[in-house]
Amino acid sequence: MQMLLTRQQLEERLIALHQASLQLVEDISLETLLERIASVACEQAQARFAALGVLGNDGKLRQFISIGLTDTEIRRIPHPPTGRGLIGALMNTDQSIRIPDIHDDPRSSGFPRNHPHMRSFLGVPIRLGDDQLGQLYLTEKIGQTEFTADDEQIIQMLAAYAAVAIKNARLYDDLMARDQALTRRNQDLALLNNI
Repeated sequence: MQMLLTRQQLEERLIALHQASLQLVEDISLETLLERIASVACEQAQARFAALGVLGNDGKLRQFISIGLTDTEIRRIPHPPTGRGLIGALMNTDQSIRIPDIHDDPRSSGFPRNHPHMRSFLGVPIRLGDDQLGQLYLTEKIGQTEFTADDEQIIQMLAAYAAVAIKNARLYDDLMARDQALTRRNQDLALLNNI
């Protein structure tokens, strides 16, 4: 049974989302940024687990950040997601996927050995224009059997903020790498001038 949010509850969630989005534009590393996005998504949708997958230029999962699993639980899972099943389906669409039971969905490919049990699922692509940068995955809605349309809308808004923040973090990382390379070249030239 889906419960609709009251106007006040929705306003409170939007204010919290806005405040969280302001934190996403702080000067932080990409890894920290991804963890914050996944954590905010988990809080906003009241999910037990959240994850964020980042795609490389080849369209494959490059990074996978999870929230809600202990380090021990993560180590017990034999391999990170490979982009099959629902994760793969989300990689090939610009639409969100919201389902009450992962096991009943024909796109599901199951879980690896030692993976915790998960039932409800909400997956939202992180897009900037035509480019899909990654996806947000939420599972196990707390206190309800499935995620709501309100949850989906809130996470879609977070994904839009996240796309800009991820793009900015990547640009910053590229700029820092170029700056370091330029500094090394200048040092090398200075050494050559002293010879």
